[in-house]
Amino acid sequence: MKNKTLVFGSNGFIAKSLKKNVKNNKDNYIFLSKEKYNLLDVSVVTKIKKIIKKNDKIIFISAIAPVSNNEMFINNILMLNNFIKSINDIHISHLIYISSDAVYEDSKKMIKENSSTNCSSLHGMMHAYREKLLSKSINEKKYCILRPTLIFGKEDTHNGYGPNKFVTEIKKNNNIRLYGKGEELRDHIHIDDVIKAIRIASEKKLKGIYNLSSGKCNSFLKIAKYLINITKSDSKIVFQKRDQPMPHLGIRKLSNKKIMGTIKNFKIEDIKVNLKKLI
Repeated sequence: MKNKTLVFGSNGFIAKSLKKNVKNNKDNYIFLSKEKYNLLDVSVVTKIKKIIKKNDKIIFISAIAPVSNNEMFINNILMLNNFIKSINDIHISHLIYISSDAVYEDSKKMIKENSSTNCSSLHGMMHAYREKLLSKSINEKKYCILRPTLIFGKEDTHNGYGPNKFVTEIKKNNNIRLYGKGEELRDHIHIDDVIKAIRIASEKKLKGIYNLSSGKCNSFLKIAKYLINITKSDSKIVFQKRDQPMPHLGIRKLSNKKIMGTIKNFKIEDIKVNLKKLI
């Protein structure tokens, strides 16, 4: 029987995009939904043991996110713990864990894979703790951790502050509200580039930790202006006073040199090219 790639998580933005990408592919991908494989239920351990075989690959995306309270934090750890129990006596071929750049401590310096992960958010702490659990349970030569920065794409339903929300407002000819002066600098990566990296990392069985980012920062003001310009929208930019300090010290620079140097011919599209895909 052909070895499988089991994907834990099937309903989120990344998982749905990956599913769409491999739909017509010959690779044997199997997506496990929480309806059939509820990682919060300890009985899932037995269920997983019945389907996973020696030398199968795993892509672990499943999470209750973003984490905003202690219960969500604990449940996410429980989910991963049940998963680890289900594979602890099975020699899997490779595992990819989809983490987040939230694990990193705020810094105005370029953030590399070995930068401090002494983060302050519950969401970041959840991923950092999950990463540590994996490091204690799986041979380091058999797994890879991908830490994506802010992901955007046409089918993202979160509608969070950023490109997707701006386009939603533009299509309604509503004004775009920016915090402060929209000066906060962030790195954004398109879902297509994230999926491409996941596929290659699985195929090549990459090991270690890798940032997934464009390697370039843009202000929210610059992104909003560009989207209004290319859509010729009547939407206006309105500045909104912050009720909290600017996140991440106002800048989040993630180095992507490691993954770009590891995967030959891996290219991340320019943000302007990817922003046009939202229209």
